[in-house]
Amino acid sequence: MQERRLSFVVVFFLLIFRLPAGLCSEQLTLSSALDKISQHPLAKIDQLDLKKAEETIAQARSRLFPSLELADTQTSPRSLKDFDNEVFSTTANLNLLNAFRDTLAIKSAKLQGEEQKQIYIALKIKRQLNVSELFFECLHAKKSVELAKKAYEGSLGIAKIAKKRFERGTNSQDDFLKLQVEADSLSVRWLNEQEKHDLCLASLSYWVGNFSELVDPNIVGKLKPSSTSPELHPNVIAAQQSLKLAEIAKRSVTLKYFLNPRVDLTYSDLHDKTTSTQSGTWLLTAKLDIFSSTGSYKDIPLAMIDVQKANENLNNVKRSVIKSQISERHSLQKSLAQYLILEKNLETIKKSFRTSLRRFQAGAITANDVAQDQARVISATFAVNDMWLKKYQSWLKHLASLGQEISAFLPSKN
Repeated sequence: MQERRLSFVVVFFLLIFRLPAGLCSEQLTLSSALDKISQHPLAKIDQLDLKKAEETIAQARSRLFPSLELADTQTSPRSLKDFDNEVFSTTANLNLLNAFRDTLAIKSAKLQGEEQKQIYIALKIKRQLNVSELFFECLHAKKSVELAKKAYEGSLGIAKIAKKRFERGTNSQDDFLKLQVEADSLSVRWLNEQEKHDLCLASLSYWVGNFSELVDPNIVGKLKPSSTSPELHPNVIAAQQSLKLAEIAKRSVTLKYFLNPRVDLTYSDLHDKTTSTQSGTWLLTAKLDIFSSTGSYKDIPLAMIDVQKANENLNNVKRSVIKSQISERHSLQKSLAQYLILEKNLETIKKSFRTSLRRFQAGAITANDVAQDQARVISATFAVNDMWLKKYQSWLKHLASLGQEISAFLPSKN
């Protein structure tokens, strides 16, 4: 009766910890989970930042267009009351040359757009990594719940046999109570694993919305090391664009403080309503700065320092990418090897436990002996499950270190 009450309590709490029905709607594959990231508000903000960078290019180009100004001026030569002299003017201006700084501004805007694009790709890869890890963590948590339940039920079964033997007088009460306590402890672990599972599902739903259950992607064949050039990593490309931006900024500053030639073409049309006269004038204005007291020539060495900093930053990013690629590649290889070893050990331990269980049922060994063997099975089973998660996490981090989108390595059905 006590075991039945305990089982009822466990099931009751599992029902409480279940996610609300409103969060369930459809099966979720890994591919569909990665597709849903684009609908998250943070991802949309990234997309708007990218669009903003594209608009900056158009803004830089618009500075090459001519300007047009309309003005209506009323003057009073005698007092503030009699504004009887009205002049209407139209002025059009076109900058023909601005020390090539407008051209540099367009190049700078394009580089900023390319840099923002690489930053966007890097953020997308990072978010895909986070969601993919959550996806496999939830699958792992689900398996942990199943293993904890199975361990509890197995331990409870052994405790029942020990209880019957105690009631018949063939076993001591101490043996039975130890096994019952072990079963109770496993029931608590079952509850804890279920809570972890539900929390994981809640974290995943934050990114992808509602779903009913996860579909195992079954991509064991994909779990192998890959390689690519560090130069293709979005972080490296973004750093390269940043260096080019610093070089353009230096050129712009240099042109600003050395002569700075400018040529403007202006047409002005004046219509005096008082005298009914109209006049049109074309102006071609050329300017050349010999010396500007408002500027600081120290801007040039400062710009040169910015170029040097951008270059060193590029070298640092390359080193970081190479380090990450080597580290994650070795981690993946190690995880795959460890998983095979643990999986093989588990089969051996299970085989030994099955023998112990038969001997226990036949009365050849004590309950403590079979409980120890069962504990080894439980420990080894959870170790294999944990390593299953680690090998997938290592694979995901390996792909991210290459600057690759995880979605590119998945069949559409996954």
